[in-house]
Amino acid sequence: MFIDEIKGLLYSNFETRFSIPTREFVQKMIPIFWQYKDMIRLIGRIETPRINLYSELQRITKQVYIQQAILKTGKRSEELDLQGHIFAVTTLGLMRYFIENNEISTPNKIIGDLEEVFNLLIIPE
Repeated sequence: MFIDEIKGLLYSNFETRFSIPTREFVQKMIPIFWQYKDMIRLIGRIETPRINLYSELQRITKQVYIQQAILKTGKRSEELDLQGHIFAVTTLGLMRYFIENNEISTPNKIIGDLEEVFNLLIIPE
């Protein structure tokens, strides 16, 4: 099934997310998303109990984040649930934005925008 192929492709590439610099990872993923953007956009519009690409990718992304965070922090998965959720929502939100808007950006712009968002979100005392 094509949906499983898309999930597999994205998941197999996502496994390198925590082993290479962010800029390099973004540069690696842009052509993959762009190559399959039309199919991801179409499949992403299907939301049934059996098929929901974005929800499934968000669940996988959260799991991968939590697995990596456990290795790096020694915390339990329960302690990392919120972080995993934030990471997955942000990551999938970016992907979905670019796919649905038929827009592409550079790694530097994407990283810069993320930094600006989190700098505005967290105001030091």
